[in-house]
Amino acid sequence: MERIEIVKNIVKKAGRTALDYFGRTTGSIKSDRTIVTLADIEIGKFLTQQLQGEFPGYGIINEEIDDEDVNKETPDLTSSTGIPIKQDNEYTWIIDPIDGTSSFYCRLPVWCIAVGLLKGLEPVLGMIYMPVMDEFYYTDENIPAYFESGRWGKTVMDISGRDDHFIEESFLGIISTLHKTLNVTFPGKARALGSNSANFCYVSRGDAVGAFIRGHLWDLVMGMAILKKAGGKIFSLNRKPVDLAELFDRSRLSGFNIIGSPANVEKILGITKHKDDNSI
Repeated sequence: MERIEIVKNIVKKAGRTALDYFGRTTGSIKSDRTIVTLADIEIGKFLTQQLQGEFPGYGIINEEIDDEDVNKETPDLTSSTGIPIKQDNEYTWIIDPIDGTSSFYCRLPVWCIAVGLLKGLEPVLGMIYMPVMDEFYYTDENIPAYFESGRWGKTVMDISGRDDHFIEESFLGIISTLHKTLNVTFPGKARALGSNSANFCYVSRGDAVGAFIRGHLWDLVMGMAILKKAGGKIFSLNRKPVDLAELFDRSRLSGFNIIGSPANVEKILGITKHKDDNSI
């Protein structure tokens, strides 16, 4: 069985577990002031154990499992700070058990099971599953980026040639706190979905003209792999690429980044200004 199909089956099982918890779980606040639920922990452990069993030579970084937990339960895993226990790891799994935990906790439908794979520092596999909608978005080395749904079938995603004229019905993904620091003169509808993975998916399939992204390693890798294969780009407001090496200490991406087709990213950059000095 191909690697992508193995991952798809694992993530599908994790999605069924998440749906069992959906609307029936309690949450607590982590040290970074974000919410975590029992579902995050249980699904994170399941994904870690399944991927380690199928791919024992790969490292693993899991948002919801700290170094002590990983090393105690599966001592051959890469620590969650990104320091490999096995020094010969070429590949490293990046796991976000539930991307959009706040939405999940509030019984909103836009949340994902998200798994990515790094080859060195390059995102090469992305698997994002939205259980409520039963939608898969995925790619791997040597295959295109796919959107797969029971309702719409399986299609290749390609936004490389998109050059949208932004109108009132255009959809731009944003972060809920964006208005505090940026002015974006976008004529269409700005939507805060609460999930970076969802933004990557909707941009990659062409329904959103672009999106603003922030986050940690586990918020980015899977979406970046899919976006790249779909012909999209990600840049900071200073037009710099994302340096994933800076995020292996579990730090957060500094500043906002924009995703979209190459042409759309340039257009969004052109309508975005910092509030403090009216310049990027």
